[in-house]
Amino acid sequence: KVLVFFKLKARYESAAAWCKKVVRSGAFEYAITSVVVLCVSLVVLDGLTDKHKERIIDSEILSHLNVATVVVFVLEVVLKVCAEGLAPHNYLTDNWNCFDLGVVVISLVVLFGGGDSVAILRLVRLLQVGSLRTRSPS
Repeated sequence: KVLVFFKLKARYESAAAWCKKVVRSGAFEYAITSVVVLCVSLVVLDGLTDKHKERIIDSEILSHLNVATVVVFVLEVVLKVCAEGLAPHNYLTDNWNCFDLGVVVISLVVLFGGGDSVAILRLVRLLQVGSLRTRSPS
């Protein structure tokens, strides 16, 4: 049983090291920053009248983009938590990580809450712009 524990621990630490390498890479930061910029674009598109919006983008595509951005931010949180290895609580020691987690939780509530939550979704997207302050790819 002890041997199995150490094998699992070694695999977990290996996965954590990979996650840490990913989240610290410039490519990851560029990708997340690009998705935040996409979110700003979605806010602008959501603000257009339906008549103008239909000329620019199909509402179904817009809906899929909304879901895709939430999925990306959920994956970002998961990777950053996993990157902390055997101390995942360390993720919460960074105020911007707490902010990002809050935005992700609100996004998930809005996404699965149904109803007319466009105003809340716009606010959440604008909050994500605040996280750009910490995203400076090297």
